[in-house]
Amino acid sequence: MRNDTYLSVLLTVTACLLTVDLWTRLSDRPVLAQQVEAQSRSRNPNARSVPQKGVGTSLSDGVTQRREIIELLKGLTTQVSGLRSELTSGALKVEIANLPQGVGGR
Repeated sequence: MRNDTYLSVLLTVTACLLTVDLWTRLSDRPVLAQQVEAQSRSRNPNARSVPQKGVGTSLSDGVTQRREIIELLKGLTTQVSGLRSELTSGALKVEIANLPQGVGGR
């Protein structure tokens, strides 16, 4: 008897949900849907004194950003190649002092 009640409730809820789904698909404007607009930039010229950087900037800003990134990457490449040359030449030496007991397989 209890199982029949559970199945009846489950079927009723399923039928209601399917009815709501069918209603929203067939109606021109669904009841719970709202119109959404994309965020627009401020038209006030005094709104920002600092030029915007990052996603959504103009193409000219993107070109400048790429140039800055390329210059930074060139600097990093120089630093890494200097470290690599020190490591391969043997100028850099690593010494371990005060090794705790039981560490290092001893």
